[in-house]
Amino acid sequence: MKRGLLLALATCAAGSALAEPLECSFTTECYEAEGCHDTDYGFMVWFPSETNAQVVTITDQTGDYPGQAEPLGTEGRVIRFVSGFGPSMLTLHGTAARLSAHSGSEAMMVTYAGTCREVE
Repeated sequence: MKRGLLLALATCAAGSALAEPLECSFTTECYEAEGCHDTDYGFMVWFPSETNAQVVTITDQTGDYPGQAEPLGTEGRVIRFVSGFGPSMLTLHGTAARLSAHSGSEAMMVTYAGTCREVE
């Protein structure tokens, strides 16, 4: 069931305008109040606009999804979006990435820990 949620979840990240794509890889998944487990969920983050660093597109196994990025403090970014799973938020600090996804159909949350790195 959790694996199906992973595939249904689409996410996004942000960087500067003219940035190279990001490859995000998550190694830990925490489902509701259950313990955390290993995972291999990942996706690509694209910056389709050379003039607007707030616009991103995420590509995972389920499709392409738009997102909006904003600065978070002086060194991070926060990305808000709605995937097929429901409302979600990705935070980036350096290469560290944290994802929180909330179901749109019931009170359910999945969180992930991993990294996002530029792909040159």
